Amino acid sequence: MLGLSELGERLKQARNEQNISLDDVQAITKIQVRYLRSIEEGQFDKLPGSFYTKAFVKSYAEAVGLNFETLMDTYGHELPKLPQPAETLPPRKSRTSLTPSSRSKWVSAVPGILVFFAVVLIFAVIWMLNINSDSDVTLDEQGETGQNVEVEQNEHAITDDKNQAESVQDNEKAENDKQGQTDEQDDEKQGAFEISSVSGDTTNILLSNAEKFTVSFAFSGNSWLKIQGENGKMYINDGFTDGDNPSFDFDDETSVRIRIGSAPDVQMKINDQEVKLQSKLAAQTVKIEAKSTD
Repeated sequence: MLGLSELGERLKQARNEQNISLDDVQAITKIQVRYLRSIEEGQFDKLPGSFYTKAFVKSYAEAVGLNFETLMDTYGHELPKLPQPAETLPPRKSRTSLTPSSRSKWVSAVPGILVFFAVVLIFAVIWMLNINSDSDVTLDEQGETGQNVEVEQNEHAITDDKNQAESVQDNEKAENDKQGQTDEQDDEKQGAFEISSVSGDTTNILLSNAEKFTVSFAFSGNSWLKIQGENGKMYINDGFTDGDNPSFDFDDETSVRIRIGSAPDVQMKINDQEVKLQSKLAAQTVKIEAKSTD
């Protein structure tokens, strides 16, 4: 398939609008650059096969923030058609029929079978009646003794329950007090952050009064991260997928620069506190400055 592709041009336009290179898309989708370039040029015959073509286009569209279904409604006719499997009919099962002789043998055996089951039923009823009679006598003898034992057990149970309830209340109070102290200590270590400014695709955040500086991410789709420290130290430059939860410790940094691809598929937290990313941008930058504690 040669010539310009409107589908490929639309994907390339969205990629350029997000300021994402083909290498960035490869990091997000794990699709080789040569296949991504073939999609942009409309040369779908260079892809591994018709089955992979639609899957590759879907991953590319999601990486640059396009709706795949809307894209297919407009440009789906450009993709090669999948071959239709030939339908095969299952073989007919042969039916067996009862011969007159086998039917007559079955009919003649029915009366004997009914008599056998009737005899078994009668013996079962007699056995059950004897069992119930013996059980009633035993229960009557045990009733009086059981009542006396039950009264004594109930008295002891009431005392034990009361003591146990008091012990549980004391333990819960001590645990709550301990948890409250732990939560207060954690809050002091986390500090607080605020968004100081937003310019284009860049959000500036100020973190203050924090004894630690950690940033964590939770991915619900394909995306990528590029994180650099104040002096240009590269912490990560790689793609991630649904279910990934990387976390980074920046206690030795005073500021970091984070570049996020496909932000709608990413949840970001600073010291376990969620950061509201810009919802209208697929790719964006977050700069965090940590203000030292007094």
